[in-house]
Amino acid sequence: MTQYPGIRELEVIPLVAPLSAPFHWATGTATARRTTLVRVKLDDGTQGWGETLDAHAPALLTPNQLDFLRGHRSDVSSAELEQLASALEARGATTRAAGAAAGAVEMACCDARARHLGLPLAKLLSDSPHPRVPVYASGLYYSEKANPAEEAAGHLAAGFDAFKMKIGRVELARDALRVAAVREAIGSRQLMADANGAYDLTHAVAASAMLRDASVVWLEEPFDTRDHAAYEALSKLESIPIALGESLSYAELVRVLKERTVHWLQPNVAVAGGVTRTLALLQAAVRAGANCALHAWGTPVMTAAALHVAAAAPRPVLVEIDQTPNPLRRIASDPASRPDGGQVALPVGPGLGIEVDQDQVRRFQDRSLT
Repeated sequence: MTQYPGIRELEVIPLVAPLSAPFHWATGTATARRTTLVRVKLDDGTQGWGETLDAHAPALLTPNQLDFLRGHRSDVSSAELEQLASALEARGATTRAAGAAAGAVEMACCDARARHLGLPLAKLLSDSPHPRVPVYASGLYYSEKANPAEEAAGHLAAGFDAFKMKIGRVELARDALRVAAVREAIGSRQLMADANGAYDLTHAVAASAMLRDASVVWLEEPFDTRDHAAYEALSKLESIPIALGESLSYAELVRVLKERTVHWLQPNVAVAGGVTRTLALLQAAVRAGANCALHAWGTPVMTAAALHVAAAAPRPVLVEIDQTPNPLRRIASDPASRPDGGQVALPVGPGLGIEVDQDQVRRFQDRSLT
């Protein structure tokens, strides 16, 4: 059994970057990009990186909360992560926020362990990882200058052959025109739609019919993620496949998989509790005959983690590649910047396979939260 070095340092680094122009989805607006990095340093000097988008992470992952992990081996156990999550919940964190914070710590530890061994993370997770991972372009938001057909054509030219767009901010007839324009731009390639919880059951059924006519693969988050009754009701009606999962904890994802109320499970590597738990969910989904696609919206740290987990899964898993404006991508080389035929090559360097530029990290550090 491999003896991994202990954890010497743990640092939590919130990042922020204002945007020159906002963009919108059905239930919100982005005027800046924010995320939280976790840096782990082992006793031998090896560093690893994790990330979570959860806005509560900087306030939750205080030095006092992380102290008990210092000196522990970097192969942090599920029990230790649950101890951390429980401590965060005891301070008032929601189950989702606590799980996402602990998941970012676990992600950083996995990166560090793989780097210590000189292996790509996917190789640490699987003896035979997939060398290439299918991806889709996630963009086509609402903005003052939005031209969905033109944007979709640009993603197509960049090497993507699957696309996701936002719906639900405007009336259904206007969204139908946007969907039709994108469909014309991309031809018969895969198209998905995300409503970000904007609908009630009546509107979701109407949107589903419109999307089915446009051969859309899935309708993502038609309802608030906590409205279990609505998802159960929609699952019993004639509908296009429903997708859900980016903001769900590990326990919630297990429940959704068991209840089969959605057709596509969409874990986020941090929110689901980290690399190990996300891979376990993908393995369970294969056994259950369920579809999976990984959510990845953030910096190259999150993107690389999702790619490695997807590559280690029993069968290829689709990974979301954020195409919205994000200056925070400058902190590392983008492992998904060159898709080819709708796939990207798995990073082959040790760990996540990317090198984080700590000067850029300090440039974007949100010191109002530290």
